[in-house]
Amino acid sequence: MYNFFFSKRVLMNLDLDRIANVTLTMIIFANLPLLFIIISRRLLWVPSILLLLNLFVSNIAVAFICMPFTLISCLRKSWTLGSFMCKLVPFLQGVIVFVSAGTVSVIAIDRMVRIVFYRYTLSAKKLTGRYSLIIWLIACLLNFPIFYFQQLTVFAWISGHNIFVYDTL
Repeated sequence: MYNFFFSKRVLMNLDLDRIANVTLTMIIFANLPLLFIIISRRLLWVPSILLLLNLFVSNIAVAFICMPFTLISCLRKSWTLGSFMCKLVPFLQGVIVFVSAGTVSVIAIDRMVRIVFYRYTLSAKKLTGRYSLIIWLIACLLNFPIFYFQQLTVFAWISGHNIFVYDTL
């Protein structure tokens, strides 16, 4: 059977631009309506839904921060966005990945506590906001070394072209 989704021949024929546009569109149209519905209706502001709100925000951040800069660096095969963006973009990408994973972990722990210890709950509205804040703070702290040690390195080629690559110390 022919595997359409992972065939190199099919992927080489498609435009990378079209793939990026479809992916960004799917992320935006999958998350933005849910985000607006949850924000507009106060009845939906229950703790487990507020954790999902945090997950939606991180998914939208993936679409606007992680994907475009990764696509730019892959297409140009070098870093052309300057020294500050060399530090900022990997930091933000790491924060977003940690926030997504941390939020999914907190949702799983909350569900486990609700099932196993059905009399107790970890989620109250105040606690959910604190969980989200703690997730973002831990993600920033864990990724701060990337921001601090990331630097832009220039490689000069014999043909006279320079390639800028971001690297850590």
